Amino acid sequence: MTPPRLTIACGLVLCLLAAPSFGQSAGAVDETAARAARAQALAAKAASGAALTDAEIRELLEALPGERVDVPLVMLPVVVVDRRGRPIEDLRERDFTVLEDGRPVELTWFRRDASADLRLLLLIDASGSMRPPAAVERLRRALLPLMRRIHRKDRLRLVSFARHGDVRVHGPWTSRAMLTLRRVLEIPRGGRTAIADALVEAAGMLPRAPVDRQAIVLVSDGVDNASRESFAAVIDAARAVETPVYVIAVGGQGRRIAAERTPDGPLAALRAIARETGGRFFVASDPAAAAEAARRIEDDLRHQYWLAFRPSRPPDGRFRRLEVRLARPGLTARTRSGYR
Repeated sequence: MTPPRLTIACGLVLCLLAAPSFGQSAGAVDETAARAARAQALAAKAASGAALTDAEIRELLEALPGERVDVPLVMLPVVVVDRRGRPIEDLRERDFTVLEDGRPVELTWFRRDASADLRLLLLIDASGSMRPPAAVERLRRALLPLMRRIHRKDRLRLVSFARHGDVRVHGPWTSRAMLTLRRVLEIPRGGRTAIADALVEAAGMLPRAPVDRQAIVLVSDGVDNASRESFAAVIDAARAVETPVYVIAVGGQGRRIAAERTPDGPLAALRAIARETGGRFFVASDPAAAAEAARRIEDDLRHQYWLAFRPSRPPDGRFRRLEVRLARPGLTARTRSGYR
C-alpha cells in the first residue's frame, strides 16, 4: 500500500495570494507576492516527486491552508477535553506528543484555526428498517438539533446508503441546513443495510487536507444485515477513514446488527466505528439526548486540532497504532486509532 499522501492543488489560490487586497501597502503586496512565488515553487517541487524537507512542507501547508499538495504525511484530527469533557482550545504544538507503535514521531505540521468552518458529511441509513413513519420521525428528531447549530459558512453534504453498492449523493455541498433535513426525510428507503460498505465510499468524498473542521455523521438504527464484510472488516474499514465519525443511533431496539458480525451486542459495530476514527457514539433516545449529541459534536469540531507527521517506516500493509499524549495533566486526546 502506498504511504498516506496529502494532495494539494495549487493554481487559483496562488494567484489569489499574489493579488493585492484593498488597502494593502506596496511592501505588503511585495511580501504577499514573494510568499506566493515561494509556495508555487514548493508546489512544483512536490508535484515533480522531489522530496520536501519538513520545513518546506510546513511552509507550503501554511501558505495554502486547506488546498491540495502531494506530500507523504499522516494527518491526525485531534480533540482534547478535560476531566469534565470540556474542549481545550489553548494548546500549542509543544503540548502534543504523537507515538507510532509506541515510538515518538516528530510533528511536521500543527494547526488550530479558530475561524475554520464545519464540513459535515451526513451518512444516512436508507434501508427498509428506516422506512416506517416512526423511524423517520426518530431520524428527524435526531438531526434537528444538529441542523440548528449549522452556521452560514458551514457546509453539509447528504449521502444515503442501503444495500451493497447503493450509496447515493443527494446534491452538492451546501450551507442550507433545513433544506438538507427535508431532503433527509424525503430519501427513498428500502432494502437491507450495508454500513461498512458505505463508510469507505463516503470517506472518499471528503478532502484529505484540513480544509475545514470536518467529520462524518453516521445516522442508523444499527441493523447491518447486508455488508459483505465480517465484523473484523468493519473495523478495518473504520481504520481506513481519516476523518472522525460521529455515530447517532436511532431506534432499532431489540434488533441486532448482523449478529454474526458483532460479538459484543447489537450496537458494537457502530461503537467501534466511532472509537476507531476518534469520533463519538450517541443514542438519540429522546429529544434531550439528541440535543446533547448535537452540542458535543459541535463542541468537538469547533475545537479540533490538526497534527501531521511523516511515517517512521516505509509502508508494509501492517496496521500502525497511534497514540497522542499531552504535556498538561488531566487532559485526554481523542483521535483515530492508527493507519496502514
